[in-house]
Amino acid sequence: MPKGEQRSNKMAKKPKKDTSPPKESFSDRPMPPTTSVLPKGKMKKLGS
Repeated sequence: MPKGEQRSNKMAKKPKKDTSPPKESFSDRPMPPTTSVLPKGKMKKLGS
């Protein structure tokens, strides 16, 4: 019973902590790549 309760606590804490740090990392990581892809796509369209 104690193991199950600890697992539930870890699962609830893991998703909460994983969602906070991963959300910021995802925004920072996709931001640079997205900016590079956006300008590249626009330049290609303009050139075309």
